[in-house]
Amino acid sequence: MVDWDTVLVVFIIVIGLGLYFRHATKPRIEQVYESNRNYAINGMLNDIYIMDRFMGHVFELLDNKKGFDPHDERQLFNFSQKEDDKIRSYYSQTHRISDAFKKFSDYNVHLKQEEYEVLINYVYFSDQFVESLLKPREEYVKDYLEQRKKYAKQILKLFDEYLSKDFKSSWKYHL
Repeated sequence: MVDWDTVLVVFIIVIGLGLYFRHATKPRIEQVYESNRNYAINGMLNDIYIMDRFMGHVFELLDNKKGFDPHDERQLFNFSQKEDDKIRSYYSQTHRISDAFKKFSDYNVHLKQEEYEVLINYVYFSDQFVESLLKPREEYVKDYLEQRKKYAKQILKLFDEYLSKDFKSSWKYHL
């Protein structure tokens, strides 16, 4: 005959072990996900930092122009061939950022909608701003720069915990 007391004890032990392992492994899965998310966000912000260092050079180039007034967008187009080549070189570097977005799909990391939008918009307005330097369309330059600043501030706010001191201080040209 079946000993029902033994069956009941075994059943309780199996249920108890099942519940224990379910709760014990859940935080680990969440921890791995959070670790991947942090890694991907850090990688992305690092790429933005590298891109912005190049863009910082563009601003330095503009600042060093004799009598340059950064608020007078008409002056942005009086470049020598050498300066123009430098800007084109920096602009080509900004396209690294699309590789950064790939990190999120590689690690199966989902950004919050607000995070995704602010990063996408920042990158878009960065690209558009530099591109507008290369094509004399004066009416756009100021708008792109203002939009870029707006999203840069939001990035600093949203991702503050991930940003290094270097990253924050490098943005003196952008905020």
